[in-house]
Amino acid sequence: MDELGLQLTKALQSGHVQAQIAAGQALFDAAGCQVIYSADNADCVVGDFGQGGGAQKAAKPRLTPQQVYQQVKASLTFDAPAPGVGPDHSVHHVRSEVTGLPLDSAVGYPLWFWAVGGDQQAKRVTKTAAGMTVSLSLRPTGLSIDPGDGKPFACSSMGTPWHRGMKPATPSPTCGHVYEKTGNYRVSMTTRWSIHYRVDDGKNPVLQGDEAVTGTRTRMLRIGELQVVVDG
Repeated sequence: MDELGLQLTKALQSGHVQAQIAAGQALFDAAGCQVIYSADNADCVVGDFGQGGGAQKAAKPRLTPQQVYQQVKASLTFDAPAPGVGPDHSVHHVRSEVTGLPLDSAVGYPLWFWAVGGDQQAKRVTKTAAGMTVSLSLRPTGLSIDPGDGKPFACSSMGTPWHRGMKPATPSPTCGHVYEKTGNYRVSMTTRWSIHYRVDDGKNPVLQGDEAVTGTRTRMLRIGELQVVVDG
């Protein structure tokens, strides 16, 4: 039993509480809540009493600006782009020595990585919740790539798409990688977005800051050996 409960029990035993109730006096706990007693029972009901009298339900706790921001952020969707990889097989003509099927690339051949589809454009979002307005500015800031060979790397842009007509074996100017061993590799491309948020209470900003979010897509790459054919 807490301290307030001990005090109430003693008061009931002494008849002090009944005397106060009979006299129409109100008892209040340390938090300022009126405490109601039954004359034949030491149990009590603590309530917040309005001007009209009678216990009222406690008001629903007001959300903090941080909670409102988190709710709005949770309602957003981030569509991670798929990994684009080139050049394709039609350029280097690499095939499996076992099956003869086309492979994605070859050992020592520079590969280009870039983002395909998904959310790559900057955008702004404004939503209202719990009497507050949340303004978000979102923009992609780059890629983090795990090529599956134990040598992850980061790119400060969304990569540069490879296209036909480029000189063979040209390295990517922004986001590239070279495999050193043959094998099947699972490539993970993680897109990074930056969020600048601001929460207003209708008059003034009450919370603002920056946060990073990410989204990941994967694909498989089959890396083989370039075969040199000598005529004559």
